[in-house]
Amino acid sequence: MAERNIKEAVLQVDQTYRTSRLAPAQGHTRLELFSQLYVGAAGGQRGFLGCIRALRMNGITLNLEERAKVTPGVMSGCQGHCTSFGVYCRNGGKCVERYNGYLCDCTTTAFNGPFCTKG
Repeated sequence: MAERNIKEAVLQVDQTYRTSRLAPAQGHTRLELFSQLYVGAAGGQRGFLGCIRALRMNGITLNLEERAKVTPGVMSGCQGHCTSFGVYCRNGGKCVERYNGYLCDCTTTAFNGPFCTKG
């Protein structure tokens, strides 16, 4: 997860490494780009190998899967938490990927609770 807002910038990799830095007092309040934003390896590197689960810009989570379909060299389909833990969503609850895990969406069921098991 990478996020930057008016107060701080946060980078978290695989739930094991997280760092944050406060924004400078007189710093920019927004990211100013003069060319396209490139997420991944740059500057002559061999490329980015791994999964980017989500990217939020200005509080909006971008649809990376749709962008992957039209970007050469990028493939969609990283296996996420729902692949391993989605079976815990019961009674028709739908597993929804989150930055740090998953949640069970129970809105279309008669159940609630973290795993859609409470009647």
